[in-house]
Amino acid sequence: ETNRVVILEYPSPGIFAIGIVTGKFITKDKTEKLAVYIPTVPNPTSGFLALVNENQVEDTNLDFDQAMQIVISGGLLTEEISMKQT
Repeated sequence: ETNRVVILEYPSPGIFAIGIVTGKFITKDKTEKLAVYIPTVPNPTSGFLALVNENQVEDTNLDFDQAMQIVISGGLLTEEISMKQT
């Protein structure tokens, strides 16, 4: 499912970022990867694209608009982020 708001360790272990799942694809070795767009603060139109395994992301309770408010505000409008129970 695309447009999922997720948390992932990026750019290094122990540092977490908000990301938006924008797609899925299969690599040459038949591994499924998620394309996760990680917007930058305060301008979410620039950012990074991370290609990760499903088990490297955690779903959140945020919708797209809430995630963008957090990014644009530099975290000032951060709500409590909880992981979705599966």
